[in-house]
Amino acid sequence: MRLIERIRLYIYEITFGGKRSLKNKLTNLVLLQTLTIMIIMIAIFYYAVSSITDAAWEMGISIGREAFTNSSELLIDSEKDALKVYALSQAKAMDSRIGSLEHETKRLRAAAEKIEKNPEIYQPISLDFVEASRMLDTSPLYLQYPPKIDKRNLDYQIGMIANISDLMIRIVDGSSIITSAFIASKDDFVLSVENHVASQYVPPRYSNLSDNEWYKEAIKKDGTSFSNVSELTERNHLGFYCAMPYRNPAGEKMGIVGTLATWENFDKVLLAGKEYDANKFAFVLDENGRIIMSTEKNTSDYITDLTANLNKDLRSGSNKELAALANAMLEGQHEVIEIELNGIEYYVAYAPIKRTGWSMCTGTTKASIVEPETETNKALLKLSEDKASELEKQVAYGAAVFLVFFGLLTYIFIKSGKRMSAHFVNPIYELSMGVREIASGNIDKKLHLNTGDEIEHLASCVNAMTDELKVYMNNMAKAAAEKAHLYAELDVAARIQKATLPCSLLSPNQYLLPSTCCFPFLNKPPYIILPVKITKLAFPLK
Repeated sequence: MRLIERIRLYIYEITFGGKRSLKNKLTNLVLLQTLTIMIIMIAIFYYAVSSITDAAWEMGISIGREAFTNSSELLIDSEKDALKVYALSQAKAMDSRIGSLEHETKRLRAAAEKIEKNPEIYQPISLDFVEASRMLDTSPLYLQYPPKIDKRNLDYQIGMIANISDLMIRIVDGSSIITSAFIASKDDFVLSVENHVASQYVPPRYSNLSDNEWYKEAIKKDGTSFSNVSELTERNHLGFYCAMPYRNPAGEKMGIVGTLATWENFDKVLLAGKEYDANKFAFVLDENGRIIMSTEKNTSDYITDLTANLNKDLRSGSNKELAALANAMLEGQHEVIEIELNGIEYYVAYAPIKRTGWSMCTGTTKASIVEPETETNKALLKLSEDKASELEKQVAYGAAVFLVFFGLLTYIFIKSGKRMSAHFVNPIYELSMGVREIASGNIDKKLHLNTGDEIEHLASCVNAMTDELKVYMNNMAKAAAEKAHLYAELDVAARIQKATLPCSLLSPNQYLLPSTCCFPFLNKPPYIILPVKITKLAFPLK
């Protein structure tokens, strides 16, 4: 409050204080009002522009954030749906290809059982592994048997089974994932076809069929069996078998037929069509919780916990989130979840491979999903900053123009203020000078002011006053002249009386007037005047 009072006193002092003319005071008043209005206008302008700029900036940021949030959510939802669809499609594709193994195996079984059921329509084919192992134009045919067995005792059985060798060759050559097709008899010999394009593996001549774990498992079952994925040492690849027993007309198991698939061919088909890097991964989990196929490598750029490892059960690992994921996968679920691996957030989708009990999983980092939108948001923020900067430049330019305009307008207001002051002050000044002249004695001075306002009325009043004063002064002069004439007549009468009357009758201070003296201004007959003092006259009636 004190500051405001001081400011008010200061403004009053610079406007009306000191010995200044009314013209200067009015000029200062107009200028002060102009400056006050301009300052208020500038303040309003600055506040409005600042508010608009801030509002535009906040609106841009708000729109950008809201768009980023909404777009990120849409992208995440879209990517989660895409991951779920991709995991399911890959699981179905893998299941379909595993189904092709089963289908080809069933064809082999049907052919073997047909030979067992109708041996009369087939002729034994003579084969000799050493001299002529029937090297065909496509895939070679191989025969294996234990060294303790005399091959000559098995020529008939081998020759009869060899009738399905053409089918095995067609199966191997016509499939992109089957590396080998075979038939294993309970008589301990194996007839197989190897894909010489996919593998340079040559089976040994002598082999004990009873030593193969996959044979032991398959012969126990009545239907299709899939072996565990294992390291095929002789082929230097991971692979698994699809096998099933074939029977004679009596229902007795005569052996097994099967196909072999290696990951070298399998993952090229199933993991194709998508580029994988440090932000994306895919793997297949078998029924034992082992990762049997993975896009991850044993490098620092990848998640080492998700590399293929036949010796590790993911469910018993130290990573609880991966263990929970593995359990959910092996329960046959089809979901999308969010997990954290090595401090990085991932969205993963998984789907079951029903024929084998395996599960397919694919994942991508959350950051890579929203990265395009993040870049868009950065671009939007950059655009907002550029627009805000451009707006600030325009505001600065507008402020400069406004200041120039303000200066020009101030100059105009000063000039117009002076003229307005002159318009108001000049008549007052003229009135003041006229009054001074009248006061100096020139009562004939007339004021001619045609302002049409109170000043003109005041001038008319002054003129009326001088007219009345002039009349009054004329009356006063006339009265003074009459009084002077009276004194002259009295003086003459006194002299006459003195000359005519004896001096003893009159005291030194008394003068007698003759009775015949008349006073024209009394307009009456002559009165008798008794001697009185000079200072007093008595006028008795007759």
